[in-house]
Parts: sequence; structure tokens; C-alpha cells
Amino acid sequence: MARVSAADIELATLKSGTDVFTNVTVYGQTQTDLFIKHARGFGNVKISSLDNPTLRLLKLGGETPEEKAAGTVSGKAAATVATLKAKLESSSPVKIPSEADVLGLISQVQLSRNLLAGFFAAVVFVHLIGCFGIKLICQNAGIKGGWMIWFPVLQMFPLLRAANMSAWWFVAFLIPFVGIVAYIVWCVKIAKACGKGSLMALLLILPGVNLLGFLYLALSKGQSQPEEAVTPPPRHAMVLGEA
Repeated sequence: MARVSAADIELATLKSGTDVFTNVTVYGQTQTDLFIKHARGFGNVKISSLDNPTLRLLKLGGETPEEKAAGTVSGKAAATVATLKAKLESSSPVKIPSEADVLGLISQVQLSRNLLAGFFAAVVFVHLIGCFGIKLICQNAGIKGGWMIWFPVLQMFPLLRAANMSAWWFVAFLIPFVGIVAYIVWCVKIAKACGKGSLMALLLILPGVNLLGFLYLALSKGQSQPEEAVTPPPRHAMVLGEA
């Protein structure tokens, strides 16, 4: 154990090479030597002759093999990054900013209330556009979407009903991998419900173009009309010619 005081460091033992000193007080240090007082008198030891535990105890280094390996790896990674940066800067007229420059730019960014309000308004606008598109798809499939089309997650239920699928399919969408199959089934059925063919279903399935398929399905006219309650004629109505 070591005890650090205002003027020295005291050690029970200090091993330097093959020599072992007891009751050691470290009272001075240079870049290469430690000056000590021990049970046999005074002396100095070479820092290079101390073992790693003693160096770590005196906070003079003595890294473990794991620490050395980590330092070597991080040093190689830093050297690789520096080499790549130098090659890119030499081959490109644009100067690549350093890490300090990037951190400085980030620290200068301040989120104002107007910026946050604009971002929130944009999110709400995109959400409303998507909800309106779901409403149009439900109408093209021949049903009324109802109030659930305006709420995330709940939108799935009118979309399932528009595709003539049970509401229990919602559970399938929550299961990994099974949800992909459920989505493909929904794409095929909703395209059929809106009077479209297999090409429309393929557009809804393929990533990247499914948004275009969604917009086309919403803006195009389906073969069905929204559900409307049919009011029977009054019982007392009389048809001409009836006597």
C-alpha cells in the first residue's frame, strides 16, 4: 500500500531488479531515477528497473498487456484515419474539416423556438397528408375509414377492413418476419379491393417505390363506392299502376 503525503510517498517494500527495499520513503524523482530513504539508509533506483505493479502504484506508467494492446490498436486506428485524411485532402481540392472543427460547428448550432415550431408543424403536416391518403384508399376500397384513420397504430384497423382482412391480422404485423408476410398479403388484397391488378400490389411491396404506389392508390379511382346505408322505401308508398 502507498500513502501520499504533502512531501513524499511511503511504501512498505520497493523492488528494483533483484534488490528489495523495506520501509521506503520516496522523497525525490528525476526522469530516470527515484531517490529513496529505506531501512538501510538512503539511495536511488532506476525507474526502468521497477516492475509494472510498482510503476502503476507510483503512477509512473506500467500498463497492463491489455492496456498496451488497446493503446496499440487505437494508435493504429488514429494513424489509419490520418493517412486516409491526408490522401483525400491531396486528391481533392476541398479541405476535410478536423474533429475540432466539426465539434466547433456543432457547438455553434442553437435550436431556436421558431426552428422547433417549424419542425413540429412539418411533422404534423406530413401526418395529416398520410391520414388523408389512408382515407382516400378506404373510400376507393368501398368503406368509410372513420375516426381511427387520424391516429397512428389505429390506422391499421380501417386499412385491414378495407382489404377485407380480419382485425386479428394486426397481431401478425407485430411478430418479426411474420409481419413481412402479413404486409405482402395486405398489399395484394388492398390492390384487389381498390380494383387494381398485381402490378399495383408489386409497387406497394417493393421498398423505395411503395410510397409512389401508396399515392397512386389513394389518388386513383377505385371500382367500389363508399358504404352507404340503404334506406328502404316507406311501406305506404304506392307504385303507379298498382290498384
